[in-house]
Amino acid sequence: MKPYAEGGFDLNMSRVSGGYVLEAGSDRGKELLTLIKEFTEDASSSQLEERQKKRKEVTKRLEEKYVIKSVAEIKEGVNSLEDEYFEGLAGKCVECFGCIYSCPTCYCFYVFEESEDETWRRVRIWDPCLSEAFQRVAAGVNPRAKLAERLKQRFFHKLVYFVERYGEGACAGCGRCVDACLARIDIREVIGVMK
Repeated sequence: MKPYAEGGFDLNMSRVSGGYVLEAGSDRGKELLTLIKEFTEDASSSQLEERQKKRKEVTKRLEEKYVIKSVAEIKEGVNSLEDEYFEGLAGKCVECFGCIYSCPTCYCFYVFEESEDETWRRVRIWDPCLSEAFQRVAAGVNPRAKLAERLKQRFFHKLVYFVERYGEGACAGCGRCVDACLARIDIREVIGVMK
């Protein structure tokens, strides 16, 4: 995974001297560039080189500080974290769920039925997996009653289970969860501890 988009985007913006380099990654992105053509100009070769240099520098910094190279290393790192580590995170977490609601890869949901006139309809809503109620099953049993267990599950899901299943982590590297977290719990630090 790279700290910049290589696919799956409409428009990518990279800051360089003199402005931004805009890159279309889809037909929608190309349409947008066409719409703003009169306000843009072709990027110079020096600007493209600057963008590439910045990408290499950021990638190197991330690899040195945070990035774990293989699924085996991720599993070993997460499994090596003691429950006390997650207890410490839970002690800071205020359960605002900002990390989940701001994450582009979180998709946990809750299904319920509600009455509508003389019929019923089934509704699916976004539901935070860190919520105590999310884990609860029949008869009120909760396999992850403690917040520390739910935090650990969240990191396992993003950094281990998703990788095992799909070959990629479920962290986009965007930093939105870090910005949204009132307690400043930083997924990059968790990854760094896992090394």
